[in-house]
Amino acid sequence: MALERRELVIVGSGPAGLAAASQAHSNGLDYLLLERADHLSDTIFCYQKRKHVMAEPAQIPARSGVPFAAGSRESILAAWQSHVQQMGPRLRLRTELLGVAPGGPGFLVRTSTGELEAQRVVLA
Repeated sequence: MALERRELVIVGSGPAGLAAASQAHSNGLDYLLLERADHLSDTIFCYQKRKHVMAEPAQIPARSGVPFAAGSRESILAAWQSHVQQMGPRLRLRTELLGVAPGGPGFLVRTSTGELEAQRVVLA
């Protein structure tokens, strides 16, 4: 059985991982976003209900299409979920990273659901 191949594998669907995926999508890359939980942005998902969550730092403007405005945990997660759905099915939930090693033209990525090859890997 041949290994699945991607130009880019992004590990983690928090703000950094979503921004990387959004940029990859905008640039037409063949990418895959991995998340170990069964939902996006596990750290923010685990915040208390209605917790006020971050705003974009004034000194570091956001560079991706990911909606990034202060609000409740629920509103931010809903906006991010909507954004990911618009980008298409390039998110793999319940997939934990087990290891990354040099291999082939880039890297061999071992996950809890199997192995794949990627030219580049972003640990977010």
